Amino acid sequence: MTDADIDPRLRGKTYVVGVGVQKAGTTWLHDYLAGQPDIYMSERKEIHYFDGRFGAKVAKIGPTMIRQLKRQLEQIDDNGPIRSSDKFTELLDMVRMQYDEQGYPGYFARRVAGQKLFGEITPAYALIGVEGFSSMKRFFPRVKVIYLLRDPVERHHSMMRMVEDARKDPGFATRSFMETLDRPFGRNMSDYPAHIDALRKVFAPEEMFFGFYETLFTEQEIGGLCAFLDIPFAPAAYGTRLNTSSAESSLDPALAAKARRKLGFVYDYCRQNLDNVPAAWRA
Repeated sequence: MTDADIDPRLRGKTYVVGVGVQKAGTTWLHDYLAGQPDIYMSERKEIHYFDGRFGAKVAKIGPTMIRQLKRQLEQIDDNGPIRSSDKFTELLDMVRMQYDEQGYPGYFARRVAGQKLFGEITPAYALIGVEGFSSMKRFFPRVKVIYLLRDPVERHHSMMRMVEDARKDPGFATRSFMETLDRPFGRNMSDYPAHIDALRKVFAPEEMFFGFYETLFTEQEIGGLCAFLDIPFAPAAYGTRLNTSSAESSLDPALAAKARRKLGFVYDYCRQNLDNVPAAWRA
């Protein structure tokens, strides 16, 4: 695809997409990028367009969006306006794009103004594979892909603590730690080698940025990201953390060791295939 093939409002602009992984600082990164004048980032962090077409959630994303839209419609007062018209319009656009291929680029074309970059971050895109990434590449001639990693055992524990919070079930993160690691979503989200191999089959090295949660909140890492995106460096709120869990359950060392043995191939692959893997990765 070339500039001539896309919406005129997006010509000459670069698509920026965060593709994973869950619980690796993607919300913090979205907020940082959204604050930069050269980038338009979607109001809602996770658009879920590509995992609605590729991967395990194909049959779920569209109906989920429709249910959310119905709830919004039910809240409309016949005698008054929609409480948040911008959010309603965005949700309507997200439903449309699940059934209209041009809905996704159209979403950005209607919102991008003078910015030279635009995009979104959806961690579930890590699971869309070569077919999904190829579709992503076909949409836009200029693309920058950001993939964040985190010590896989620490990442899974963070996810489990988030679920424990949501369930209001103290101890759930520990009780179900290994069981959920063996389930398809837990297993696939931890399979960094599969994600990276798929990315490298589709995107050129200069189109990809690999970052680490353990070093993300530093001037050096953000400086490297800004250079990758070709935007001026701007300091970030390095001490701020978003979407952190209030669950206080700690991971039993024996359980952590068992999980690290299970995920040993992930640690080995990353150390062999990526630069600057943090020393904090403990396997």
